Amino acid sequence: MNKKRLIIILSSIVLTLAVILLCIHFLGERQTIVQVIAGKESNNEFDYKIIHKVNESSDSNYLVSPLSIGYAFSMLNEGARGNSKKQIDEVLDSYQLLRVNNVKDRIGIANALFINNKDKKFINKYYINKLDKEYGAEIIFDKFNSPKNVNEWVNKKTFKMIPSALNTLDPSVVLVLVNTVAVNLEWEKEFNKENTHSQVFTKVNGTTIESAMMRSSNDVKYIKSDKAQGIIKNYKTYDDSSDLEYIAILPEGDIKEYVNNFDNKEYEKLLNSQRNGDGEQLTVNYQLPKYNYDFKYENIKKDLYDLGIKDVFGTDSNLKGISDELNLYVDEVVHKTHIEVEEKGTKAAAVTAITVKNFSAAVDKDHEVINIDFDKPFVYIIRDRKYKNIWFFGVVYEPMKWENNN
Repeated sequence: MNKKRLIIILSSIVLTLAVILLCIHFLGERQTIVQVIAGKESNNEFDYKIIHKVNESSDSNYLVSPLSIGYAFSMLNEGARGNSKKQIDEVLDSYQLLRVNNVKDRIGIANALFINNKDKKFINKYYINKLDKEYGAEIIFDKFNSPKNVNEWVNKKTFKMIPSALNTLDPSVVLVLVNTVAVNLEWEKEFNKENTHSQVFTKVNGTTIESAMMRSSNDVKYIKSDKAQGIIKNYKTYDDSSDLEYIAILPEGDIKEYVNNFDNKEYEKLLNSQRNGDGEQLTVNYQLPKYNYDFKYENIKKDLYDLGIKDVFGTDSNLKGISDELNLYVDEVVHKTHIEVEEKGTKAAAVTAITVKNFSAAVDKDHEVINIDFDKPFVYIIRDRKYKNIWFFGVVYEPMKWENNN
């Protein structure tokens, strides 16, 4: 590969959840059943809708969790009626409720419904019970004088990777729906830190930086399509339901164009091409840069509107399943993520928060050797191996600089 050619890198981390969630609290905490949104055995179209939208407006490192966004809007949809519900149904595209086990300090999916104390009498008990029983949502009553309690909850549920979701919390807000997805995963086979070295990484504009590049061989599966090549690297398994893996994809051409056209057909083509780099018939030598960054999806509300969720953001909103008496609408949608990839493993987290207001209150046989260096922008995904769902999808335009390597 020509390290100096101009090419867009897509680093796509997809953390996909397909078993959905029987949330078990350890150390004496109560057991809670959490049913979460996940796709079918093949990836849900909603994932690609979100991926394509964020890619349109991003020319630097990004990471989204379609899973987290899907959770939050599924909870909202439980209270939607009429055309509002129809629009959300069409965009979510038949996400199914499945189960998975939370693993303490390793894998966590959590939901919460924060309700303003002054409005709690107006919220339908049916809606509260629905979120409690089917999503394992914590029901929390708050004065909404500040976002402190919401943010502390988010910080805890994301293993302290995302300290806050909301900058402010208007007292006129009736309720806040929150979902978090967090993982702290160890590689099945760690990178040897002594092999991490300084290497040139070529950015989209053709300039270069000295990146902190990890190096290994024969502990991955090699994947290839006519548009890209890449690797699949396993994480440790913590119980029967935690079967996550990391996918790094290096497009042959323009990375932005590749992601714009990334769909289930390409995804399946890559997955179906898997070959074990076991050192016998195939040797896979690969280099992967360390990276860590935070991302806020600034255009999420506009993008969801463009995808077809329109009424809940305006005067035509019908959320009568949440409250018969109030005229509720969605005021704000927040989506934040965090990612760290290094020698020992991966830490990733996402939060999606939806604030809801009331209009009246405020309007081969031969041995083969393959060398693959992720030394330019690339895509990465974190997914569930069994169900193929995308948990996180990201693009790395610029990894960690060598001078910052510890």
